[in-house]
Amino acid sequence: MRFLHGSSHYRTWLSISALTIALSTAGSFAIPAATVTPPTHTKTESGPGVTAESGSSAESAGAASESTPGTTATQLQRRLVPDATSNNYAGKKAEPIFRVRTEKPQVALSFDAGSTKGQAALIMDILEKYNLKSTFFLTADWMRQNPEDTKTIVARGHEIGNHSVSHPSFPKLSKAHMLTQLQETHQVAKDLTDVDMCLFRFPYGDYSNAAVDAVKECGYYGIQWSVDSIDWRNEGRQIIIDRVLNHKNLGSGSIVLMHMAATYTPSALEEIIQGIQAKGYEIVPVSELIYENNYHMDAAGNQIPN
Repeated sequence: MRFLHGSSHYRTWLSISALTIALSTAGSFAIPAATVTPPTHTKTESGPGVTAESGSSAESAGAASESTPGTTATQLQRRLVPDATSNNYAGKKAEPIFRVRTEKPQVALSFDAGSTKGQAALIMDILEKYNLKSTFFLTADWMRQNPEDTKTIVARGHEIGNHSVSHPSFPKLSKAHMLTQLQETHQVAKDLTDVDMCLFRFPYGDYSNAAVDAVKECGYYGIQWSVDSIDWRNEGRQIIIDRVLNHKNLGSGSIVLMHMAATYTPSALEEIIQGIQAKGYEIVPVSELIYENNYHMDAAGNQIPN
């Protein structure tokens, strides 16, 4: 893979603490994949920054602003729907979205759930200090272990994305297993928050043509990253800050990867935000950065408007 996020060290870091969840959720319910289908969304004009959900009103927006932890605020989460013009292929190779080709000076921050609770509340406190919304990619295992935190992420106006049930490498799965991982996680989020997710991050960053196709079949966009903080190494606050702010790929359309369970991420986050903004970039959720339709991919994973 292109990124250290998929290295054997990272897999070991996840798998060790995952044993706790595996044991504690042994009695969890399983949603039959056949009974879970992606929602039907109402589409409008596509493109970064364009609201894709019709039927919204000032009244509903006001209700969303009054949400409190433990309640839902689905109107705050953009719903994008891929169609025939959403072309994930660069030649014969399917690519998820690593970066968006755009003239808008926008960058997205994203946070992946690990096998432990992590520091979602502290991360959100920092984001809200700067009036920012971000994207949290959650596994079904994490949401079942942390249902109130899942609700709070949405209630505080952030968006949630699908990160599979149990963080397997998708290219190693059958198509049926991929669909189960996608659909079951979708339903867990729907039951907890009433949100129909539309963004998916491949565990370990591993993907294949079949995996990208399965994601789109379920009504999702595959989202990778162009700036990897590698915060999971827990090397220290300043290393994370320097790695992100000095990254060669940091620019318009970049997607930054961080982790909720990484030790130094909260302490590095504020300076990362300040540094990105000082460079002239607006920080937005992933769904506001990407194109909904009428795009194609290049071999480097850039999403390019037609």
